[in-house]
Amino acid sequence: MKFGIFPAACLAVLLHIVIIVALLLNIDLSKPEKPEDLNAGLMHANWIDLNAMPGAKPGKKAQSNKRLEAQRKKQLEEEQRKVEIAKAQEEQRQAEAENRRKIEIAKAEEAKKQQAKAEQKKLEAERLEAERKIAAEKKIALEKKKAEEKKKAEEKKKAEEKKKAEEKKKAEEKKKAEEKKKAEEKKKAEEKKKAEEKKKAEEKKKAEEKKKAEEKKKAEEKKKAEEKKKAEAERQKAAEAKKQAAEKAAAEARQKEASAAEDELFSELGDEGQGGGGPSGAGDVAMKERVLYGTMIKQRIEQFWHIDASMKGRKVVVSLQVATDGTILSPTCKGDKRVCSEALRAVKAVGTLPNPPASISPNEKINISMTPHL
Repeated sequence: MKFGIFPAACLAVLLHIVIIVALLLNIDLSKPEKPEDLNAGLMHANWIDLNAMPGAKPGKKAQSNKRLEAQRKKQLEEEQRKVEIAKAQEEQRQAEAENRRKIEIAKAEEAKKQQAKAEQKKLEAERLEAERKIAAEKKIALEKKKAEEKKKAEEKKKAEEKKKAEEKKKAEEKKKAEEKKKAEEKKKAEEKKKAEEKKKAEEKKKAEEKKKAEEKKKAEEKKKAEEKKKAEAERQKAAEAKKQAAEKAAAEARQKEASAAEDELFSELGDEGQGGGGPSGAGDVAMKERVLYGTMIKQRIEQFWHIDASMKGRKVVVSLQVATDGTILSPTCKGDKRVCSEALRAVKAVGTLPNPPASISPNEKINISMTPHL
């Protein structure tokens, strides 16, 4: 337990008071069995009353009292000095004890500090070791990472160099191809230019030759045209003469044909008349009307039919009836099929005829002989 200086001083004062009281009361405070005690050096004193002693003289008694008083005083001073010495020794002892305690405490604290330092050092060493290990691991990882990054960088560099080399190669090939293309295009352009120049020269030559040929042709054509015109004039003249002769011959043939048709018509009508007897004067008029009406019908039909060389000379007989208003009824045809077909088409194209004469009765059948002529 830790004691301060103040409690020790209080204890020393209290001890002095006890000693003084003991001296006054003649109390034996000696303790021979413990000489090491704080009061071991104190003297044992008994209070002696000299006046009470037998045979004491009064004068001597006063002197004795003074001497005793002086002794007591000296003794008290001695005791007080011893108490103060003891007190000082106690204080010193306590101070030394306190110092020892402090030293022990300091040693303990120093030991604790040393232990703490040792532990701290150990922890620090462990921490440093852990950090060293972590640093080593980090270093290894970093070196590994750097190695990987270096490897990747080298691979990337190689890839980029390869890519650049390929791009350079492609660029060179492209450049060569472009140069080759340009050279080919230039060559083609030159060849084209030469070809065009040659073509132009040939075209110019051809144009000149064509112009000469055209001029020659025009001269020849002019000459031919003049000759043709002259020949055409002669041909037209001959054709006109031939046409006039043909028309004259056709007119004569038509006249002959009309006469023959009249004769035939008269013959047919005669057969249908009065039983073969000769016609009377009134009958002759009626017959003439009938013949003229039949001829008119034939001419009208001929105006609308179209014939060709294959129909020439193929005779057909067209039979029809004419209503009182001139409407053609029930037309039929006997003979060549093609000629009959064209004749019936022409009859249909005629449409309506002039009103028949009185000599032709309603619904009377009229037969018309027709032969195509070109």
